[in-house]
Formats: sequence, structure tokens, C-alpha cells
Amino acid sequence: LYVVALRAVTLWRELPLLAQRVLLIFIALQGLSGLFTPEPLLSVPLALLRGAFIGAMICAGFYLGNTRAFQALLWGEIATLLIAFVTTVVRHGEGFWNIRLEHPLYWPVSIGLSAALAFLFAFVREDFPRWLRGFLIFFSILGLLLSGSRAAQGAAVLGALVICLRLLNPRAWRRFATSLGIAVLISVSVSYLTPGQTAVG
Repeated sequence: LYVVALRAVTLWRELPLLAQRVLLIFIALQGLSGLFTPEPLLSVPLALLRGAFIGAMICAGFYLGNTRAFQALLWGEIATLLIAFVTTVVRHGEGFWNIRLEHPLYWPVSIGLSAALAFLFAFVREDFPRWLRGFLIFFSILGLLLSGSRAAQGAAVLGALVICLRLLNPRAWRRFATSLGIAVLISVSVSYLTPGQTAVG
């Protein structure tokens, strides 16, 4: 998928004009956030690179078009989230709400990106039963928020927005609004359980 993303950068101009502008704003904000870190000279280039790579992944999704061939990847990302949830609960017990998701192999930011990919794949799967798609969207949003990765959260919102702009389908916009509502509901619920937790990454 990384190779496809790098190849798909050449298709940047084929994105809808509004999608191009939204992506550019997102990448610029990523770089701007690096200015407020202890080491801006290092953080700004890395933040811009991370933002550009997220944009490349979105271009790859636009290029591939159909996600059915990547169904195995969706279940792989869900399995990654399940392992992260189990690992965090086993290590921290009832206090796992106060801890960013942990995984034997991945850092929280990587877990967040896995959740973002799972969310976007589930978001576009019209052939899934409504209950299954709804569960996958809810579960991936939960993993996305508990990972504490702002970059992954931004990628998920931006990716879903680009999908809506491409499809111009009222159902996609309703699903987008519902997903935002779910995210707000989970965030409010978790804030009561984790008053001191802050999202980073």
C-alpha cells in the first residue's frame, strides 16, 4: 500500500479541486503544528513529511477506487485493533481508559493509522450489511480516539471528506455526519473516564 501511495502522488491533480485545497490546508497545518514543539527544526520537516504521506495515501485510495480487493487489509487492521485493546486491558486493567492503546509491535500513532484505514475501508463498503458496517465504523472510531493520535484522526476525517466529495452521494454525507456524531459521543464519554488524558502524535 505504501508503494501504491507513492505512485498515486502523480494523480494529485485528478482529485476534485476542493479536495486538493483541503489536503493542502491539512499538510500546511501539520507543518505549522511542528513550530510549537521543543525542536521545530526537526519537527516541521517530519510533520510535513507525515502530512504529505497521509495525502499520498488518500490519493492512493482515489486511484484504486474499489476497496473490495483490500478486504483482507480491513480485517487485518481490525485484528490489530483487537490485539491493542486486549494488550492494553491486560496490562492496565480497569485503568486502561487512562492509557493510550498499546500493542506488542506498534506504537500508538501506528495503531491510530490502522484505525483510520479500517474506518475508511468500512466507510465505503456499500456491500456490507448495515449492522456490520456500523459496528466496524464504531469500533474503528473507538480505536482511533483511544490511540490518541491527532494525525490519524485528521487523516480519517480528511479521507472521509474526500470520499464524500468524490461520490457526491447523500448517503455518504449522512454516514460522515453520523461518524462525527459517534466520535463526539465517544470523546465526551471517554473524557469523563480520562479527565487528564491528552491526545498527541
